[in-house]
Amino acid sequence: MIWYPYEQMKKMKAPYKIVDAEGVYLYTEDQKLIDSVSSWWSVIHGYKHPELNKALISQAEKFSHVMLGGLTHEAAERLSAKLQSFLPGDLDYCFFQIREV
Repeated sequence: MIWYPYEQMKKMKAPYKIVDAEGVYLYTEDQKLIDSVSSWWSVIHGYKHPELNKALISQAEKFSHVMLGGLTHEAAERLSAKLQSFLPGDLDYCFFQIREV
């Protein structure tokens, strides 16, 4: 059983079953919906964005996830350096946390 966020399990309506997505649209078997909360997680540029898909595929061909407990990798180091360049003063540490959804 799935406990959907922001829903009371005993009273919730059946969720929309998404079968595809592209741009700002989500598709069920018989409906085309505008994803008006896409930025809620990370899809602010739309689904199937060619540049983002290319980056995801490139990374997945190497590895999809590596814990940073005693390990590191180039992507984490590059992102940390980029974030650090935006931060003021001595705010120069990045902490990455995986959130289970």
